[in-house]
Amino acid sequence: MNTTPDTDSLTIINGPEDGVVFPIHRTPFNIGTSGDCAVFLNFDQNVMRVHALATVVSGGYRVRSISGAPVFINEKRSGMVWARIARSGDILRLGDTSLCLVCAPDGLASRSIGIPTESNVAWLIRFLVQQASRALVVLYWACFKILNRVNRTLLAVMAVVLFLACFKPGFVRYVLWFVWGWTRYFWSRIPGG
Repeated sequence: MNTTPDTDSLTIINGPEDGVVFPIHRTPFNIGTSGDCAVFLNFDQNVMRVHALATVVSGGYRVRSISGAPVFINEKRSGMVWARIARSGDILRLGDTSLCLVCAPDGLASRSIGIPTESNVAWLIRFLVQQASRALVVLYWACFKILNRVNRTLLAVMAVVLFLACFKPGFVRYVLWFVWGWTRYFWSRIPGG
């Protein structure tokens, strides 16, 4: 791949694909072994499918580990929550591959000077909100979609009983006697009960 002087790029300087240049045309971009990644490290067995995410910041790129596998920038670890910024000339190491970042004078990193970017704290808050919303979706499916029709009917009956109990306190006594009677009936049918 050829890169033009007005495009930022990542060049493999050590690893299974020495000399391959990856021009950076868009941001954010992924680094990994998946064919969908902008930086496609096909032959490194220690790199995950989507290993890292890079986003443009003022004068460089913030590199964040996505898979939890280590990413190093100038031999300092960049994590999922605490991401590091790579500037022109910095060395990124993922698995057994080392890449050198080259920021062109008219590249994305140079054009982003002065543009506000997302901090690590803002990213963490956004990530936690996304995970909480995913958990709520799973909870919704567990409570309402997976339960069979009988369980949903029992849930509706319990809701009606609780609603009526709020407005007719004497109603609770009849419900309790009803539940107690059926419990004694089923308990007497159990061997040894």
